[in-house]
Amino acid sequence: MKRLLLALTMLAMLSCEKDDCNCDAEYAYLHPSGEIMVETHNVPIDCDSKQPLEDHAPWYFIRCK
Repeated sequence: MKRLLLALTMLAMLSCEKDDCNCDAEYAYLHPSGEIMVETHNVPIDCDSKQPLEDHAPWYFIRCK
């Protein structure tokens, strides 16, 4: 029974990352010249917290669009 629950949990996590839990995330970066650069990247996010799964330093996550 535990194995079945674990398998279902893993499957739910995979399908979440693949289908439901991506966003067009805005990232900001302070260029050495003093200019703030902003770029948008489609990234996988945590389904519950809506935060990116990976750190993209030195770029800082702003928000999902």
